[in-house]
Amino acid sequence: MSQCLLTSNAEAASGLTAKIQPLTLRPRSDAPMMVDLVAAWDGKQPLEGQMRLELSDGHMRLYDYRTSDIVIAPGKQTMRLMLPAVTTTNQQLGVDIRFVGKNGVVDLGRDSFVVISPTERSFLICMSDPWSRPDSPCADIARSLRFERFEPPNDAPVRSVLTPVQHLPPEDLPPSAMGYAPYDIMFVAEEGFSLLKEKQLDAIARWVEAGGSVCAIPAGGGLKPHHIDFLNKLAGQLSPAFVATSDGGVQPVEKLSSTGIGMYRCGLGRAVIAPRMPDADKDLDTPAWRAAVAHLWRVRAAQQKSVVDKGVWLTDQQKDASNDYRYLNPRAGGLRPGSGSGPAAPPAIVMRPRPLNAAVELSSSLSPKAVRLMPFWLLVVILVAFLIAIGPVDYFVLGFLKRRKLTWVTFPAMAVAATVVIMQLSEHYMGGIDYRTRLTIVDLGQDNTVLRETCCEGVFTARQKIVSTELHNALFGPLTDPYRTAYYRPGMRGLDNTPVFTGRIPGGFVVSQRAEQWALRCNRITSLAPTDKSTAPPAPGSTVGKPLALNWSSITWSDLTPRARSVRSKLIGEKEFPGFVGSIFVLNRYDMRSLYSRLPDSNRTYHDSEGPVEPPGGILPGGILREMSVRPQVGLFSIVSQISPNGAANAEDLSLLDPTDANQALLVVIVPKGDDFIAYRRLYYGDGK
Repeated sequence: MSQCLLTSNAEAASGLTAKIQPLTLRPRSDAPMMVDLVAAWDGKQPLEGQMRLELSDGHMRLYDYRTSDIVIAPGKQTMRLMLPAVTTTNQQLGVDIRFVGKNGVVDLGRDSFVVISPTERSFLICMSDPWSRPDSPCADIARSLRFERFEPPNDAPVRSVLTPVQHLPPEDLPPSAMGYAPYDIMFVAEEGFSLLKEKQLDAIARWVEAGGSVCAIPAGGGLKPHHIDFLNKLAGQLSPAFVATSDGGVQPVEKLSSTGIGMYRCGLGRAVIAPRMPDADKDLDTPAWRAAVAHLWRVRAAQQKSVVDKGVWLTDQQKDASNDYRYLNPRAGGLRPGSGSGPAAPPAIVMRPRPLNAAVELSSSLSPKAVRLMPFWLLVVILVAFLIAIGPVDYFVLGFLKRRKLTWVTFPAMAVAATVVIMQLSEHYMGGIDYRTRLTIVDLGQDNTVLRETCCEGVFTARQKIVSTELHNALFGPLTDPYRTAYYRPGMRGLDNTPVFTGRIPGGFVVSQRAEQWALRCNRITSLAPTDKSTAPPAPGSTVGKPLALNWSSITWSDLTPRARSVRSKLIGEKEFPGFVGSIFVLNRYDMRSLYSRLPDSNRTYHDSEGPVEPPGGILPGGILREMSVRPQVGLFSIVSQISPNGAANAEDLSLLDPTDANQALLVVIVPKGDDFIAYRRLYYGDGK
């Protein structure tokens, strides 16, 4: 009957067609994808329903995406969608499109598009382009921002990384900060800048503060007050750095530099502002412009000289005697100088995304602590008792009563009773309630505002069930271990674990997943504003028994080096709050120091421990936040220290610290909250910028 219903609905909507059109042929690696869903309907009455996209890579289903209820009017219309990131070994992604109306389901066929293989790396630049074509004005400048411009000549048959430029008209730029997650760099110039609305500029600035990069060239006039406010927000100075001119242009209050290019740190991100349009023939291959491009890509200090002076990154840092380049040794558990037994990076740098080595530690930390396994001896006792009951007891008792025919009743009854006892004991030991354990990483700005929040959540259910998570202005993705090649494992243990996204990403949507009984499932939720007010930095004036005041503003660069002994007393006010529970770390160059660590319900406190190993009794294993804060210096991260936020499963975008820069230090404070943890991070600079 369902087949007849599907056929009848297909005939009723035979004039409905739909296809997927990606906005770029090479999307960013491990990032959401922007696509256009183009629907055409030649009927006379509007269609009401929901579009469903089932994505697969030829081997398995990856996820289902379902739009909110929509109305398809007669004619052609386009819906812009953000699809969740996928990791697959197949570069051809298949999409089965269906329309679910009031009368049933209409199959609209199968479409496909190309995604990036896990063995490749692709960046993406978004250019605000009123002409929306590759040969538009300023296109040469946008192409000069590509990362591979610094790749040295080699014998490899293909480039290790590619950075296409996506041209979007100004009116199509997202009005929300999370809408820029598919991109690494935003490029706005001339009309592509002056035509942007205030809400769009606020979204770009918010995204940059959370770790994005923007290159702005406000030439050409036509600027309004919100354009000037945007530039001053990027400059991040106490007093305005740019003012409007009488002809609708902009000029810096003070001379930027001899090059006329301003380079700024804006929160966790980077900004380049050039009031004058560079000459495409003369300026784009100068050291000044190369320095600006390197600034946008967060090139490590150890690579800066080679990139700016020679235009290429170093592939064998130890051959440069003047370069104090070292690498992270994850086996040693911390930051260590290179041993000198070989090059710090291989001659051919492999740019592919790398898994989070600390994923296993993270999964263990997110596992519920109250769950226990049923003792083996108890299982043996139950089994022996069951065998005795159905054997000798049943035989002799029923024989004495001369009712052996009742075995057909007593045997099933005892089997059911044994099953019930085992189930009750299992729930007693393993728990009969669901657990959600969270590690929330809160990144703070220089004014102690929350710039970005990342929630690593472990879901542990007592029964097989569908778990739903409602999100707003956020990205959702799984956290996987280093040995998995795909985000999801549909079909595990005969179950369909394919997640279902319903709504509009990233604005408002619901994620539904099938959770297996007593199996941990780890997810990552990324937002650019606190999802829970309790994770915001505690307000001053708190007392013992309430969230303690963290006096971030009292910490200066001089407090963090060389021994950082004053950090603890200034930050938590030890004299007023002697019962502070948590851990305090400082990461600076190649050292990670644990300044303070105290467990809940413990009177023992650890102070001032130098070296890579956290003292016993720490709140969290030190390797988790260490690797999330400073990635191992191999592959891409032998060249850069950060990337723009993308919410990926491997948490590459959480890296903040450049260990080759002596003018950077990262302060981390971990505070327990019940079974959850909150980790506050703030990056300090010693150069005063």
